[in-house]
Amino acid sequence: IPLLVLLVLSVDEVTNLLSGIGYRILIEVIPESNVWVITKEYLIGDNVKCIVLPTIYPTFSAICINLGVCVVCALLLKLFKVLGKPLGIFTLFGLVTHMAACLFFLFAQEYFPYKIEDYSFSYISQQIGLWMIFIVLAGLVIGFMGEGGYVYKTITFFGIMLYSFVFGTIRYILYLYILYRISTLYMVLLFFVVGPSFDFAYFVALYAGFINRTIKEYDYGKR
Repeated sequence: IPLLVLLVLSVDEVTNLLSGIGYRILIEVIPESNVWVITKEYLIGDNVKCIVLPTIYPTFSAICINLGVCVVCALLLKLFKVLGKPLGIFTLFGLVTHMAACLFFLFAQEYFPYKIEDYSFSYISQQIGLWMIFIVLAGLVIGFMGEGGYVYKTITFFGIMLYSFVFGTIRYILYLYILYRISTLYMVLLFFVVGPSFDFAYFVALYAGFINRTIKEYDYGKR
């Protein structure tokens, strides 16, 4: 609870740190005149900092190529009979999502309402929400799992939060760079398919490691 309150009260400082790191890295590969850090009001009444880049729209040929690649990949999934497997289902979801984006840009690109600024602010807002959820979830599932082992529980909890911040920052910078260097055609794919799902995937992976170690300690009678 104290860490959750601290995050709520320091949203501006946390996003300022994240955007500052992103800005310093992006100006190494993008002209500094094309990179800005702006302040926007957040849902809880605080301000957040986010990075803004010029919005690049896809060309007709790029849309057609992406659409063709999606169709070929979907056929390959069917050919190799992996549609019923978890990875196949996830890949198909990504392909369908990207195909929908391609079709929208093909026929109604002028009506696409979002710019990189909107994506950047949405990403930052999403990460803040995920960090709050992770603080609550990690505190509950780790704190009430077994007896004792407080040092290891504390390390696991802060390890999850640190990993979430570091990975979230790296992904933020990488996704903005992709949208700037290629186009906004990938905005929907990056936000919905390889966005929160990745966060929860590594949360489950780290938690599974904690559970595995806890079970082994019980098996060996260390508790």
